[in-house]
Amino acid sequence: MSLKKGRTAGLIAALVLVIGIVFIIYRVAATKEGEQVQPAIAENSAAEMEKNTEEEGGLPVEEAIVEYTYEANDPSNILEGPHTEIADCKYCENGQQVGGLFEGSSVQFNHIEVPEAGSYIVKVYYTSGDPRSFFVQVNGTGEAEKYDLPEVGKNDWESVGTYEFAVELVAGNNKLLFSDGGWYSPNLDKIVIRKAPAADAVQDPAAMWGESGNIGGELNTSNYGSIRVTQHEKGFVIGSSAYEVLYNTETGLAGYSWQGSMIAKGVYGSVKLGDQLVRSLELDTHQLLADQIVPVQDGHGKGIKLTVRNEKPGLPTFDQIYYFYEGVDYFITEQEISGSSELSSNYMAPVVLNTAGGVDLGQYGDNRVLLVPFDNDAWSRYVSKTMNTSLNNDKYISSEVTAIFDNVSRNGLVVGSVTHDTWKTGVYWGGSDNRLNELKVYGGFTSRNVTYDRMEHGAISGTTLKSPQIFVGFYSDYRDGMELMAVRMQRLLPRSASGRISRKESQSAGTAGGRMSISCPITRWLLSRISSMTIFRINPLTTRVIFILTWIPSGTISRRRSGLSW
Repeated sequence: MSLKKGRTAGLIAALVLVIGIVFIIYRVAATKEGEQVQPAIAENSAAEMEKNTEEEGGLPVEEAIVEYTYEANDPSNILEGPHTEIADCKYCENGQQVGGLFEGSSVQFNHIEVPEAGSYIVKVYYTSGDPRSFFVQVNGTGEAEKYDLPEVGKNDWESVGTYEFAVELVAGNNKLLFSDGGWYSPNLDKIVIRKAPAADAVQDPAAMWGESGNIGGELNTSNYGSIRVTQHEKGFVIGSSAYEVLYNTETGLAGYSWQGSMIAKGVYGSVKLGDQLVRSLELDTHQLLADQIVPVQDGHGKGIKLTVRNEKPGLPTFDQIYYFYEGVDYFITEQEISGSSELSSNYMAPVVLNTAGGVDLGQYGDNRVLLVPFDNDAWSRYVSKTMNTSLNNDKYISSEVTAIFDNVSRNGLVVGSVTHDTWKTGVYWGGSDNRLNELKVYGGFTSRNVTYDRMEHGAISGTTLKSPQIFVGFYSDYRDGMELMAVRMQRLLPRSASGRISRKESQSAGTAGGRMSISCPITRWLLSRISSMTIFRINPLTTRVIFILTWIPSGTISRRRSGLSW
């Protein structure tokens, strides 16, 4: 009996030993395999691997990705600048990198060989302990594109990070110039180039404007002061002598016109509920609540509020709300989502369009989009980009407000958020042929490069969800529109009986970005001039927009026909 027990114990011990040895071998093998990837390099495996959706023999066929690697310290490259040098780098390719890229320094890759012309993804491997930028020019033509690269780690100058952007290359040899723009750039390890995925050229038919401008015969008109509401067989028109909003209740699409010219068309709204994106145009019914048009009087003036209700069984009620005011060239729009149970969202977009020529200024010489920085940290700058931009658009999102303008006449559309208590608002866009084909003004904007957020925007919850309020106006000089927007925002701030902005409001106003103390004496003085108020804490978004848009003295804004007008 004891012999049997001894054998059993021996077998158990042997089994445990075998399992232990297998586990150790597995760990060692996994470690060796992991060593093939350089330590501390931030990789996105999803972006590295594309799979063919077609199956062959019952198994998915993996599509090969061809990559071309070019080291920054290659002898064929041209290194220029007073500080440029090849330096040691623990985790870089071959242990070296190009550093000292500041005060007029650059690296030019001279032999970028690709088999065919088209769009290519450039993956930059770099080291940087703080946010820095590269200016990249392709083949010595066109203006250099500015790319803001985030820090790899705070004060970490050893770990290697990656950053991607797209460029257009010609078949055969190409040159890429990385320069510092007269400031400071990251240290450069290498670049890896691969063909960009084919763009989906098929537009969503539901979002195409098409014949949406045809809303049938006129049924009746109601006047509210100088604002008129005219109902048609398939929609309605609201407006004044300055502008009109046409809404097609069959397609759920709207068009915005000023002085008889349609500037924006194919406009709808969207909201993200959990993982589901709900678009107003996809709901079954779109109805103007004519019996719920109500008068309003606020910081914008005297006007009316009206609601377009979008409904579909199984989904919350989707209300698009418009505010029209007398004697102004703009209107305000927002959206409310309501249901019987609690809802949650971290993305609400009152203004969205995705149709060819969706924004058309009627002038086609040098049309541009103004990029407003989130703040002035890390030496952020105002930039105006050509409207003909269809690559890297996720890197050109404007914070809170933008102007879409003709750089010759200065005629322009001003679009932006006038409420900042809950949402960070972004303006995404893309275009060609001096027209915008995409525009999205949405609450829920976060970006590691722009807003310095490392996570998604916080979600709001409740049975009713409200988006930011969006200002939409068109002006003969877009700068006048931006100044007017700032004045209206100032009027909307809560005030005490003495006329000063409420101290309680300034202390409690919070966003996903939190609160900040105003310690700079110059900033405190400028802000006190806005409303003669005492500031202890104030919403950073409100501070930023009011300061930027209100406190640029009249006459100091450049009138030159340049790409940058602030």
